[in-house]
Amino acid sequence: MGSVSLNILNRYFSNSWILFLAIVLSAMAGLWLLMVEMTVFNLLLAFTVLTIAQGLSFPISIALLLGPHKTQAGSVSALSGSIQMVIAGVFGGFLVEYWVTSQVSLGRFYLFSALLMAAVLLVSQIRRYSVDAQAVDTQ
Repeated sequence: MGSVSLNILNRYFSNSWILFLAIVLSAMAGLWLLMVEMTVFNLLLAFTVLTIAQGLSFPISIALLLGPHKTQAGSVSALSGSIQMVIAGVFGGFLVEYWVTSQVSLGRFYLFSALLMAAVLLVSQIRRYSVDAQAVDTQ
């Protein structure tokens, strides 16, 4: 559903705005888990919203990663996938063991992840516009 939504949203919005929407959806899933009681419906709804957010953000992230490396796209993609697997394996085990032990802690993790993604997006936008402004100043 996220990928289909991405195809439609790409016609009207920039990648940055779509990533921002994905971050907002992730944060909403986290807030949902923090505000409601623990039921199967509430957990599935939060997981569904997070999955839609990931369906929006993952293709854009991969495209942004591969963009500067067009001639080595296969190698960059393989390296990216292997790094993702290692981080998911190591960090995922830590999360399950020590941090995510309840619905509330899962909601906090979703919010923390959304804040981290928002910070990365903000820094990238600041860098992008400062480089653009410097290019205009030098002309």
